[in-house]
Amino acid sequence: MIVSDWYNCHSKNWGKELVAGMNHPAKAKIKLAEKIYSHALEMMWVERGNLVLDPFAGVACFSFHAMLNGLNWVGVELEQNFVESAEKNITAWRVKYKGMPHLGTAVVLQGDSCKLKEVLSG
Repeated sequence: MIVSDWYNCHSKNWGKELVAGMNHPAKAKIKLAEKIYSHALEMMWVERGNLVLDPFAGVACFSFHAMLNGLNWVGVELEQNFVESAEKNITAWRVKYKGMPHLGTAVVLQGDSCKLKEVLSG
């Protein structure tokens, strides 16, 4: 049953993968992000080297699995303090996983995702 593939996606926290002091009201779970990317790759909706867009970047949690799967992630976040936290996470992951083959890239842009075209063109 396909629904059972999505059970337990909220059972594991980020642990030490996030930079200390992160406090975002929307708590994305590491296993949910992992499952979404593995499913997208399995279904061939994306493949290594593709660009993925996250219009609600937060502290860039979803960039983690994008990078590990060789995807190039662009996030858009409204709040400057979360953009700064996202940049810290992305930098930490680049350093920690730099020797990993096919590591993807990640960048977070500050802006309103309701004006996505303007944010991306700027």
